[in-house]
Amino acid sequence: MKVDSSELIKNGKLPKDELDEFWLKFYGAIPTGLIFFGSLTAFFARTTEHSVSLQHKIIFSTISAILFVYTLWTFHSERNLKKIHTGLTEVENQKIYQQAIKQLGWRTSKKINNQHKIIELPFAFGHIGHKLTVLIDEHTVYFNLRNVGTPRGRMPYLLGIDTFKEYQFKQAIKNYAQQT
Repeated sequence: MKVDSSELIKNGKLPKDELDEFWLKFYGAIPTGLIFFGSLTAFFARTTEHSVSLQHKIIFSTISAILFVYTLWTFHSERNLKKIHTGLTEVENQKIYQQAIKQLGWRTSKKINNQHKIIELPFAFGHIGHKLTVLIDEHTVYFNLRNVGTPRGRMPYLLGIDTFKEYQFKQAIKNYAQQT
């Protein structure tokens, strides 16, 4: 499949790929769905003197509903591109990207073209945990970080590790952009 980087930047969204497979998302969303529907069952269950108070049922149901909606929203918006404004030329952005990846100890696993690269980030025991897609343009570096998950299912987030990896990448790019 031929991918045009300028078209991706214009759309602000990555095309669907192997991480968008229905069954991966379905099995990844099952835990939050079970928690949500379990909380609804507990909420509407008959109250006895030994059961949990109504206040606790409301709190549990609200938290599980928020988690369920957050999971669905994250699946919906996870292909969106984020941008880091550098104010540098495309060639300079190319250099700071390479320096940032080298500093973080990540490696480019796939180069689509000069502007578009895919990096697979290690998570634990050498297994790939995240997929970082980088698009380099004049004055801006666009990126998208997605959790890879397992062959049995994929949650769209990894409980803060995504945020930390994204922060590391942003800071590395900004630091090298300021030095240039």
